[in-house]
Amino acid sequence: MANILKLKWLSAIIGFVGMYMTIKGFVKLFASNNINSNNSIVNKFLFNKGYKPLIVGLFGTAVIHSSSATISILQTIACSYKVPLKKTYNFILGANIGTTFTALLAGLFNAE
Repeated sequence: MANILKLKWLSAIIGFVGMYMTIKGFVKLFASNNINSNNSIVNKFLFNKGYKPLIVGLFGTAVIHSSSATISILQTIACSYKVPLKKTYNFILGANIGTTFTALLAGLFNAE
């Protein structure tokens, strides 16, 4: 029983550290770019093709386990004109797919 409790605490700590590092990385990446949306590093490398924002949204949400957090980060970026609004749709779709990944993990590792 004690080993199971240690694993749960270790899992929770790893989860919180991963969530913190992912959010901090998103904020650092997006906040450090120019305001001009055409020259923004984020716009050039993450939002230039249709599949890239979908994958970033999927994995970002899968790591954070919250599509609300990733979409709110994206909303802040879109409101600051770093990414055009039309390019955010695939990211939001990827974030919603990433949410189902969290449910899939919960279903696979459901302890009785």
